[in-house]
Amino acid sequence: MIPAANPITVKTMAALAGNRPAAHGLLLAKSGVPHDFPLHSHDYYELELILEGRGTQWINGRSSPLLPGCIYFLRPSDLHRLQVELPLRLYNLKIAVTRLPRELRILLESQSGPAAAFLEPEALRQTLQDLERLRIELYETDLCQDNRLHALLLLLLTDLFRVASVSTPDAYAKPSFKRFQICLQYIRLHYQTQISLKDAAAAAGITPNYLSHQFPVMAGCSFVEYVNRQRLQLALCLLSAGGDTVTGIAFTCGFGSLANFLRTFRRIYGMTPGQYSARQTNRAGSQNGAMQ
Repeated sequence: MIPAANPITVKTMAALAGNRPAAHGLLLAKSGVPHDFPLHSHDYYELELILEGRGTQWINGRSSPLLPGCIYFLRPSDLHRLQVELPLRLYNLKIAVTRLPRELRILLESQSGPAAAFLEPEALRQTLQDLERLRIELYETDLCQDNRLHALLLLLLTDLFRVASVSTPDAYAKPSFKRFQICLQYIRLHYQTQISLKDAAAAAGITPNYLSHQFPVMAGCSFVEYVNRQRLQLALCLLSAGGDTVTGIAFTCGFGSLANFLRTFRRIYGMTPGQYSARQTNRAGSQNGAMQ
């Protein structure tokens, strides 16, 4: 699903994709984004290259267009959401924090914003080639694999940083955004309890009316919707892990009733929690059978 919201991990994303391991702290895939994606961040770095479609990316409260050829590199500290106008297809590379050298991590966090660029045809061709080489290399198993992965990753990132611009820190530095981050941090710590908009506003030192007005602007959804999505992210992990009842998971995640959990889950994912759990079990069984 942050520094200021429920963080999504490489392990979680791999599990939700079908228990596929994130080899060497890297997870690379082509994926589609047909609908808007709510505000979130991760505990890993993320590089995305837009292949098709059109939309808008909101990063730390600042918007930028998404078109084929756009590439951007997000840090764990970056809060972002997507508005989709035409369904997006993209390359997505998730990078565990420990995968990058410490010096590079320090440099990235010292920047005023995430790196982004629009690639010209030759640069786009080279980047696609590098991503494909990286994808192939992830499935190799020889002793030098990790060294080649490291070299390919640094080549990909340094080429990006050479042509990228860094977004200005205006929105990120505004006091209103800082207060919004405090609200999200409060949600991250308390979403498993019965929290209210009034509680989050008090934690940030702002009025409930102001937060109610600003929350959809910053997050792209209402306060209640955002809290429920954080709860559902945890629910997906617990359903994938097994070992608890649907009722137990509903209350563990902070839903006040089983009926509310079932209704919200079906509205967001188009299925019941039981159907999702069965699908994950069947997928894991199919993959285990294929490996035998």
